Amino acid sequence: MKPKVLIVEDEEIIRKFLSDVFSKQYDINAACNGQQGLEIYCISVENHNQPDIVITDMNMPMMQGNDLVKRIRAYETDLDIPKTAVIVMSGVPQENAPLLSDLEQVAAYSFMSKPFDLATVHRHVQEALRRREAYLSGAVENVGKYQVTQP
Repeated sequence: MKPKVLIVEDEEIIRKFLSDVFSKQYDINAACNGQQGLEIYCISVENHNQPDIVITDMNMPMMQGNDLVKRIRAYETDLDIPKTAVIVMSGVPQENAPLLSDLEQVAAYSFMSKPFDLATVHRHVQEALRRREAYLSGAVENVGKYQVTQP
């Protein structure tokens, strides 16, 4: 069974690019904003098809990426289900984004500044999957291992 990835990105070209790149290796769902991403996430969980990874943009209409991550974490806590690895990306450099301090607190796995290269995205996804597997097996206490990658 292929790992499940939810891509939440308001820029259609990036959303489609990431979906196309990862569709051979992963089962992909995609959303165009944080609200739609949360709805897809919740429906997936209700259908016993929880994503292994969420890749989300930070700045989006209807719901910001950090709010999406907080809502996902609250939902996981309420249902007492395993945490999903979350990778956050943004066109705002890490040092200029005050909301990023929230990401470590909600156990986001990593942050990538746009533009990013394909090798960086692949590395983040593979490392996030390894971290989640270690979390699910009890080898680590938290799915988050907050790290920052900038171009």
